[in-house]
Amino acid sequence: MKKSLRSPLGKAKGLGANGIGSEHFNAQRFLAVLLVPLVLWFIFCTSSLVLFGTYEDTVDYFSTPLHVIFIALFISAAFYHAAIGLQNVWEDYIHCRIGKVLMIYASRIFCIVAAASGVLAVLSIFFKG
Repeated sequence: MKKSLRSPLGKAKGLGANGIGSEHFNAQRFLAVLLVPLVLWFIFCTSSLVLFGTYEDTVDYFSTPLHVIFIALFISAAFYHAAIGLQNVWEDYIHCRIGKVLMIYASRIFCIVAAASGVLAVLSIFFKG
């Protein structure tokens, strides 16, 4: 039997997520930091519009280009953050390979469709308002 001269660390290096996990981790943290001011802005704006504004005030508010950019950024970041988080959940808790892949693709498709629908709704208010 031939004895290996490699250390245990050398044997373990290169095994694992191949760097993919760190990209998801960094993206998740970046999006979380980005979403904090966007969520605060969204809550402040929508609560004041719901409590004190009319439908016309809401349409006027979201007809401003800066607000359209912020709401589109908020929607996109929130659904991308959700897609990465759901992928992590599916990878951790579903042990069947086919089920895991199906759930990851299904959640990605849902997040893309929902984000696109939200951004298109805001753009339709912007262009028709």
